[in-house]
Amino acid sequence: MNWLNHLSSLSNVFEKMSFYFNHALNENVALVTLFAVLMIALHGLYYAAIYNPLKWFINFSSSFKYDIFELIPIVVVILLVIFIHIVDIFVFSYIIDSMNVFDDSITAFYFVGEMYTTVGYGNYILEPQWKSLPLIIAFLGLFTFAISGSVLFTILAYIIDDRRKIKKHINL
Repeated sequence: MNWLNHLSSLSNVFEKMSFYFNHALNENVALVTLFAVLMIALHGLYYAAIYNPLKWFINFSSSFKYDIFELIPIVVVILLVIFIHIVDIFVFSYIIDSMNVFDDSITAFYFVGEMYTTVGYGNYILEPQWKSLPLIIAFLGLFTFAISGSVLFTILAYIIDDRRKIKKHINL
C-alpha cells in the first residue's frame, strides 16, 4: 500500500477531533481545565509580584561584607518556588476533592501530587468522565515548573550579575 492509499484510508481529522472533545472534555473536565489555566496565570502573577521585591532584597543583601549573605537571596528564591508549587498542589487537590472524583481527600491529594509532579506512581481507577484528568494536571505541573525554572534562572542570573558588578566596583 503506498502512502496516498494510506492517507485516504484515515478517518476525517475533524470527526476525530470532535469525538475527542465530546468524550474527553466533558463539562466537569472542562471546568477543571479552566481552573488549571487560571492557576497557570496566577502562578505567573505570583512571580511578577515577587520579582521587584526580590531584586531589592538581592541588592540589599549584597551590601553585607560577608560572603555567606550571598546565599540568602538564593535560598529565599528556592523557598518561594517550593512554596508556590505546594500551594498549587493543595489548591488543585481541593478542587478535585470538591468535585468528588475520589472517595477521600487523601487520595485526591496523592493523585494531584503525583500527576502534578508527573511521577504518576499511583494506580488510580478513574470513572470514564475523569479519564483525561491526569493529562490536565500533568500539563499544569509541566507549565508551572517551566515558569518557575525560567524565573529561577532569571533571578539567579541577576544575582550573579549583581555580584560581578560589586566585585568589579571594589577592584577599581
